Amino acid sequence: DESGSITNLREALGKDPNAGGRALGLVDFIGTQALDPTNYVTLGTGSSAKAGLGMLRSAGKQVFIMGLSMGGALALLTAAHTPFNAVVLFSTPYALPKDPRLPLLRVLYPFIPMVGKGEADWHNQEAAADHLEYLSLPTRSLMELDKLLQQMRTDLPKVTIPTLFVQSHQDKTIPPESLDFL
Repeated sequence: DESGSITNLREALGKDPNAGGRALGLVDFIGTQALDPTNYVTLGTGSSAKAGLGMLRSAGKQVFIMGLSMGGALALLTAAHTPFNAVVLFSTPYALPKDPRLPLLRVLYPFIPMVGKGEADWHNQEAAADHLEYLSLPTRSLMELDKLLQQMRTDLPKVTIPTLFVQSHQDKTIPPESLDFL
């Protein structure tokens, strides 16, 4: 499937009889819908994630964690503190672009609650037609993303498991140079 969505990858892994297990989804945003629960386990936060991981480990399964964009940063942060067999990252940022306005957001976000996201850079128009695209981002979320990426950079040396990085040279949102730092 060329849709570029982790959800589609999770669906494909869950349905593939040769995948040898279940596909997992870390549900971390509103709007994610559950698929057929016989094919995958949705890991929430905290104890439910640990319970899901424990269930897979007790069944003798190898457990891989993957993430797209900010989800990749979350996957790295999780892998730094939780035993997995490997991590797979798609278009994962190392840091937010240098912008002199970023330190001012703590003061400005009540007055500028949203910022434009810019145009999508889809190269597959069929996939773009199925993809929900936000036109703007909450300003406060940029501050939180910056903190998340700072913590990821701090904990990066603790990730000692095999890691696969997937990045497009045509991606205009996450610069390919992020790979050089990760």
